[in-house]
Amino acid sequence: MEKSNSINKREDTVNEPSKKEIVTFNNKNFPFLLLGVCFILFHLFLSFSPNVTRGWGLNYIRFWETPIVIAFYGILVAVLIPAVNQCIVNFFTGLSQMKIIAFAGKYKYALFALLAIGAGLIFHAVQVKYVFLGDEKWRPIDIEEGTYIPTEHYTMLTFRFFYDWLHTSFNYTAVQTVRIISYIAGGAFVFIQLLIADALGKTFLKKLAYFVLSTCSLTALMNFCGYIEIYAFALVLLPLYLYFSIVFLQTKDDNKMWNIMRNIICLAILLFISIQMHYLLATMLPSLFLLFYGSILWKDPYFRDKKTFYLVAISALLIIYIAYMKVGHDFYPLHGGEQNFMTMFSMAHFTEFINSQLLGGGLIFAVWLAVMLFYAFNKIKFDMLHGVLCVASVSITGLMFVFKLIRGSGDWDIFSFAAIVQSATVAFFVLDLHQRKIVKNIKYGVCMMSVFAIMHTSFWIATNHTDKSIGWLEKAFATDPAEYYKTTFCNECQLYYLFAENNLMEKNLYWQKLSYKNHPNDNTIAYYYANKMVIVGEIDEAIRVFEELTVKSPVYGAPYGRLVTLYADTENDEAVYKTLLRMKTQYEINPQAFTATLPQNEIDAYFNMLEQMQEEEE
Repeated sequence: MEKSNSINKREDTVNEPSKKEIVTFNNKNFPFLLLGVCFILFHLFLSFSPNVTRGWGLNYIRFWETPIVIAFYGILVAVLIPAVNQCIVNFFTGLSQMKIIAFAGKYKYALFALLAIGAGLIFHAVQVKYVFLGDEKWRPIDIEEGTYIPTEHYTMLTFRFFYDWLHTSFNYTAVQTVRIISYIAGGAFVFIQLLIADALGKTFLKKLAYFVLSTCSLTALMNFCGYIEIYAFALVLLPLYLYFSIVFLQTKDDNKMWNIMRNIICLAILLFISIQMHYLLATMLPSLFLLFYGSILWKDPYFRDKKTFYLVAISALLIIYIAYMKVGHDFYPLHGGEQNFMTMFSMAHFTEFINSQLLGGGLIFAVWLAVMLFYAFNKIKFDMLHGVLCVASVSITGLMFVFKLIRGSGDWDIFSFAAIVQSATVAFFVLDLHQRKIVKNIKYGVCMMSVFAIMHTSFWIATNHTDKSIGWLEKAFATDPAEYYKTTFCNECQLYYLFAENNLMEKNLYWQKLSYKNHPNDNTIAYYYANKMVIVGEIDEAIRVFEELTVKSPVYGAPYGRLVTLYADTENDEAVYKTLLRMKTQYEINPQAFTATLPQNEIDAYFNMLEQMQEEEE
């Protein structure tokens, strides 16, 4: 690992050279053009191909009207045209020379604060319409009851603190509290990203490019749109850790060991707090180790040896792996049995991993891989900031690869954690390539990636802000292969439950019928389906399913009670009597099985009814 003084020499200037760089089509921008064409074709295939059985993170556009779809792809194609791309670059180059930019530079923190407040208001304006994403009503209930999840203990405490204050002072509900916190956290997230862009960008254009690539490419922004989850604090602390790491690397003085140790200790405290907010942020520990190693241990000849570095680095990763196993998390097995839907290196798992990263950050994942490989194959020298971002992004992406307790399409919010670090890495590496003049016409690629990022995230948010999210949800969840809930809660069941929670009863009925059709031998699904038929007035169908259940599973007690009630409502005393007799017979065979699904006091009441009917006959 080679350190460079390039970071410490960065200047905070806002004026761009007056000479505009002409972007023309040649072999220098061909790789970017090829990447853009591949992305558009991939996007089209995933969105509209009949061979794709479920929607991925890119297929939201298929739910929009045809003129909007045409305009969407038209913009993506247009930005690949060198003349159009050049006009965009020249526009922002000219904008950077305006006096207002220089004026804003003098009051940049006030400007950042205003932009952050504006971002919070925008998040409020485009808030999620339905509670399809996240843990539905469970997180608000946990907040109201003061229930704390081990992996997010301090986050729950913080939410509880704000809930107590807002509920007491303004009578806000837990759901309203979560939404308000998400807007505020979104503003803080944007503010920190602006700080990072300002720290890394030497010119206005580079600051702008970093901010767009590292912020607008993220579905993570959805977490701040009134999203009913508790990741807001962790998603703010992650870029905050990256920001202070960057500041430390830019200002550290090798001659003052105490200053270095003080900064490392402060970073460690910040990371400790972050991990308490969410254990997922423990993936930043290797990057902290690298900071400590490069700033302090590197001075010792023994630790400067590469073999020692690799040994200590591998040991650190193993410690983190063991720590995750100890707190109860699980990882994909290397080889599987009948209970394993996927194994670590199966093709199905690789497919789902790519899907997860596209959900989290869209095109940024492909660019991240390309940039990392480009640096490796061309043996481009790293400085410490390269190393920290590289290690941080590899660590958190690696966890996404091995972590089993993550859904397929449903956990896009977890995947966005990795996208935050990946996008920061891409933005810095791309700016570094431009500064070193290693890649020609890189402005063409930055412009293309920026437009793609803005389009991707904007339509993702817009889709979930409208009824179009209904179609996306159905497509994404209907054949979702994720293991997390599969053994206890079928995909169709998840859908009808979500639709019921959002009072979309027509969709709820459709998926409840489909769940029964696809899983006719599941007693629980059949029971809830029959209850639904009672609600919608299809009594004969409900009785048929309940009767079928008593035949297939005679000791499943719940259907008997429902049958007695339905027959009594239709004044079919003979059917009531026969049902009660069968019920008593099966209860005597296996009382414990009966009481597992029907309370003992109800069973006693039904048997009293049977005795009365028998006495009346006598």
